[in-house]
Amino acid sequence: MPSRTARPSVIPDHPGPGARARRRGLALAAALALAVGAAACTNGSSEPTATGSSGTSSAAPAPPAVRAAAVDGVTTLPDADPAALTLAASRTFFEAAPVVVLTSAGDGVVSTAAAAVAAAVPAPVLVTGGAGEGVADEVERLGAVGVVVVAADDSDDSGAAGAAGTGEDGATPGTEEDTSRRMTARIPRPRATCRRPASRPPTCSRTTGR
Repeated sequence: MPSRTARPSVIPDHPGPGARARRRGLALAAALALAVGAAACTNGSSEPTATGSSGTSSAAPAPPAVRAAAVDGVTTLPDADPAALTLAASRTFFEAAPVVVLTSAGDGVVSTAAAAVAAAVPAPVLVTGGAGEGVADEVERLGAVGVVVVAADDSDDSGAAGAAGTGEDGATPGTEEDTSRRMTARIPRPRATCRRPASRPPTCSRTTGR
């Protein structure tokens, strides 16, 4: 009996727009997740140093330092949605962080800027919207005392602020009271600059792009 030979699968040379959109979304999600991992790996010492002859410090309590979670081997995060993926990455790689970077999905320039800010701080990136529910709970778990909202010039960042819970305690997102708790990095394309005080916890001021 003649043997049968397997026929090669035919792969279209030009994937449809739906496939390209899914690939683009997965690429952005992967980039943000890698930024979260890189920020966790580049954090400083996680324990405060005691001063004085008695071994105790009389200084005021410092904000929580960035603490990376211990992860053994290779960790696979199965989430495809950018918001859910960054939330899972933060829970996996961070135990604490004084600052959190917030951004919205769907803009490659903004996502790239958010990843760069997170690597420089360092801080976890959280994407608001999509399937990433629980952003406010994650900010509380990390013990963050401030957030950096990365947004384009023509976008409204009140959604990201509300997702992080910065509108609580009577502070309406976008007002001066709420702005004092966060820093907004407006992106004059194609890049953004962010300021962060080095000697004290982040004091936030709104900056507008030109």
